[in-house]
Amino acid sequence: MKNMVMQYWAESDEAKPTDPPAFIIHENDKQIIRDNLVEAVIAASNPIRLAFYFSFFLVPQILL
Repeated sequence: MKNMVMQYWAESDEAKPTDPPAFIIHENDKQIIRDNLVEAVIAASNPIRLAFYFSFFLVPQILL
């Protein structure tokens, strides 16, 4: 999840007009992630919790 959030959360500024449309996580899916992330962190084991930590703090726009 961490890698997917980091790679596909926001549109890339490096895209060329001739490139095919890039995959971006849909806004509805982003809201589901936001709504459930805290509960997921609480319920997760420590190694998984660390991955959620990176999702929170390496991708600050996840909370916006």
